[in-house]
Amino acid sequence: NRFLQKMNIKSEINSKGDIDRINKKMVLKGTVKSEVSGMKIEMDTETYVLNNYLYTKTRNMWMKMKLDKDIWTQQDQISQIIELVQSGSIERLKDETIDKTSYYVIKINPDLKKIVELTLKQQQQSELLNQNMDFGDMIKSYSSTVWVNKKTFIIEKSKGDMEMVMTPENMGKEDIKTAGEIKMNSVVEMSISNINKDVTVVLPEEAENAKEL
Repeated sequence: NRFLQKMNIKSEINSKGDIDRINKKMVLKGTVKSEVSGMKIEMDTETYVLNNYLYTKTRNMWMKMKLDKDIWTQQDQISQIIELVQSGSIERLKDETIDKTSYYVIKINPDLKKIVELTLKQQQQSELLNQNMDFGDMIKSYSSTVWVNKKTFIIEKSKGDMEMVMTPENMGKEDIKTAGEIKMNSVVEMSISNINKDVTVVLPEEAENAKEL
């Protein structure tokens, strides 16, 4: 017998930090806000990249993972946006002014096949994800909005909206006795400032004893 279960999840991720692409180091601190079937959950997170290791702190527990050499190429926002634009369509929205800075605002509606392709690349970098996941069935919609500085033509802000429906089948867990689906709406916003300024990343002492994945 299989039990029928339906669940709605909304998540919002807010992070602030520093990234040095040349020297391959990064620090991000933020919060993850989730709403699961009406129950709200908030969690603080910390992420560091240093000496080819990714360190993460979740629920006061530190973990670390050796990074692949291609991870910085995959984090290249510009090349990813170009791929998304080439796969689908773009829509110019109304210009905006934020803190006296003027921006072109562009919405990108990519081909979902391209989103699946990029997600699979990320999946291959993580041992935490089930390799049998069917992202083609899981991802139902995706759009990305970018704010381009009119003077510098640098993307200083981006927002990604994704809707997913997860089932035991597309999660690669067909042996689970619970049938049904989990609907998940995810919003990820990024802002960039202080471009080309010096970056200092210091790993917290407690992270040095992180459990390696």
